[in-house]
Amino acid sequence: MSDNILSKLVEINDSILDLRHELVIQHKEILNVVEVAKLLGLSKHTIYSLCSAKKLPYFQRSKVSYFRRTEILAWALDSKYRIKTDEELSREAQKKQVT
Repeated sequence: MSDNILSKLVEINDSILDLRHELVIQHKEILNVVEVAKLLGLSKHTIYSLCSAKKLPYFQRSKVSYFRRTEILAWALDSKYRIKTDEELSREAQKKQVT
């Protein structure tokens, strides 16, 4: 029974550490690859691929990549990739009919 309690305590501690790390990421302006991957819900490999293709804004010093949180969020929410709602599409169609 005590092994089960110890195992649960370790699990709780790990969860607390994960939450603490996520809170830190939310307030950091400069992020590393792991943090950007977590922020965007992508793999590290995908982040490296986007950097290699020069599609993700980043800085590099001594082969280490750094990212500005604000730039990453702006990139992720770029309006040219936003999917319009049915209501927006309907309004645009109505405007075209009027013209």
